[in-house]
This record gives sequence, C-alpha cells and structure tokens, in this order.
Amino acid sequence: MINCEQPVTIQPSEYYDQEDDVYYVSFGTGEPSYVMELDDDDDVLMEVGMFSCMLTGFRVLNFKKTKLDNTDKLNAKLKAIIEAEQAKYIERSRVRSAQMQESFEKVFA
Repeated sequence: MINCEQPVTIQPSEYYDQEDDVYYVSFGTGEPSYVMELDDDDDVLMEVGMFSCMLTGFRVLNFKKTKLDNTDKLNAKLKAIIEAEQAKYIERSRVRSAQMQESFEKVFA
C-alpha cells in the first residue's frame, strides 16, 4: 500500500545540451507532460503534467545568455511560479474534498 503521509521525494535530473544551449531539468515523474511558455519570457519553458497539472520540469533556452543576463529575474519568476502552483494545488484539494463530502452525503443519505 502506498503511504500518502510521507512526502514524495524526487531527485531531479539535469542535462545541458551544449550544441543547442538548452538546460533541461526533469523531476522524473514519468507523467506525460506538455510544455508551457511563460507569458513574457521565451527563454524558460515549464513542463506540466497532463494528469496532475503539476510541474514536471523546466527548460532554459539560450542558457548561457539567460544565466548571465537574467539570474535574479529568473529566480524571482520561478519563485512566483512555484507559489502559484502551490495555491492551485491547495484549491484543487479543497474542491476534491468538497466533492468527496458531497458524494458521501449522497451515498449515505
């Protein structure tokens, strides 16, 4: 049985493609994902799980230039993305809990 009380620890894998100057980070979930561009930044692409809607990784295009020019900006942006993802997860959990409660009440009415 899966112990859902224990936090899931995933060791991210990282890969730098020198030829294309792309830095890849994957959280190794194995979940099929799609790539989402950030609104105002074409250099960072977020990978989002198709089923969980959680971040499964990210890519940094033009890594050498991006790293030199925008480190502080990227760190702030990634922090904002993580906080937004946490808020979405909390909201999805709240909705699911309400659905569960409603279903139990219906079944046992």
